[in-house]
Amino acid sequence: CTNTAIAAMRMTARRNGAAPNPPQDDTPPPAGRQPPADPTPFRIFRGDAIDQIAAPRQLIKGYLSIGTVALLIGPSEAGKSTIAVDMANKVAQHYGVLYVAGEDGANVRAQIRAWELLHNKPRSRNLALVDGPVLLNNDTQVSTFISAARTMAPRLIVIDTLSSCIPGVDENSSDMSHITFNLNRISDELGAVVLVLHHPLKYDGETFRGHSSLLNNTHTMLVVSHDEGDETVLLKVTRHKGKRAAPTTMRLIVRSTDIFDPDEGILSAPVALPANRVLVNDDYLSVRQTAILQ
Repeated sequence: CTNTAIAAMRMTARRNGAAPNPPQDDTPPPAGRQPPADPTPFRIFRGDAIDQIAAPRQLIKGYLSIGTVALLIGPSEAGKSTIAVDMANKVAQHYGVLYVAGEDGANVRAQIRAWELLHNKPRSRNLALVDGPVLLNNDTQVSTFISAARTMAPRLIVIDTLSSCIPGVDENSSDMSHITFNLNRISDELGAVVLVLHHPLKYDGETFRGHSSLLNNTHTMLVVSHDEGDETVLLKVTRHKGKRAAPTTMRLIVRSTDIFDPDEGILSAPVALPANRVLVNDDYLSVRQTAILQ
């Protein structure tokens, strides 16, 4: 994400009060030793102050916890972005959300608009879209991104997708340790959930591939799977440090928007809904069937 793209983000200031600073030791360091240049990264709690440390609060109960990094993984075209847009729009009804569209900002825009029309909701000023990647292997750019994001105090940051934000990085290499460090840095400094979309599942749909740091240094893993013969997707929490939500079956509904494209005409985009809320009749067309007809 260039500095120009970051500067173009529409943000709403909604800063929450900072947590109280832990007790400080005013004892001067021994002669010959210098204090660290920047002690702020270390949150040291002494004695009774240890009781101030609380478990992460839930942003979406059973799915996402504030101040953590979560993975949303599954094969291509499984509906990861559609589910992420659904989560982002729901959170944006109450808190700041920053959606990094690293691959296709226009497509995410269409999905956001389709969600708004289907749910009869106005555009939330809490929602901001970054049209382009944030280079997670570039520490300077990560710092710039954090500084820009502070103005809206987001509770949710979506990275769509991880691969678009780590160009040239081998996901199976130890370089991923640096990437996960920066993801956790973003989460820690902004006090937000960082939801990362990725598709590192092997052919069986269950086995994770990629460097172990991606699993070991994240808090939650959500897996999206779908049946080629049906337009339903299954969202399952396979790892979460806390009570997990039950597996949820969702259906992707195609909704026309009011966005006109000179080449495509009026754009349509999928919206995720719980399958038990969708009445399917003989006239129902799935996302794939609609794409074939178009």
